[in-house]
Order: sequence, then C-alpha cells, then structure tokens
Amino acid sequence: EPSERGGLIRVTIRRRGDALHMEVRDNGVGLPPDNLRERVGLRNTRERLRQLYGENATFVVDDADGGGVVAAITLHRRFAAARPARRGTPSRTRVHSGIT
Repeated sequence: EPSERGGLIRVTIRRRGDALHMEVRDNGVGLPPDNLRERVGLRNTRERLRQLYGENATFVVDDADGGGVVAAITLHRRFAAARPARRGTPSRTRVHSGIT
C-alpha cells in the first residue's frame, strides 16, 4: 500500500578506485513479494549494461534495510583525471574509453 505522506529518493554517485558506483534509494513500500520484481525496464537496463560493459558492470535491485528499494550500478573501469579548463573554455572531463 503506497504511503499518503510522500517519500524521499536519494541518488548517490561515488568513485571508488577504478569503479564508479551509482545508487538510487527510496523509502517507499519496497518490492512486491512475487516474481514481478524484474519487468521490462529492469531487464532492459541489465541487458544494456551487459552489452556496453560486459563483466565490468554490476546491477542490483533489492529491498532496502528499513523499507524502500535500492538500485545500484557499479561500473568497473579506469577514469582519466580531468584536465584543468583554460580560461573561457567550458570544463570537460575526459574519460578513458577502454574498459579494464
């Protein structure tokens, strides 16, 4: 049963070593107890990550401790350090295109 009092969604993105960890967490009612957990959207996300990153990505969706749902994606690859921007030039971050 959805809550009448509204909810919270927290998005966290962290770099840990050579991995980028992204997490979306809410405080809602959680996942349904039956096999409806992975429908088209989650399957498509999982397949797209597999196609783009192969074994270098993980994708987990589960009930969060204390209620709600947590979805986490970790991309294991090396990120090049950002170059300082020149004056008058927009800042850009260069990302190494090879997966390691």
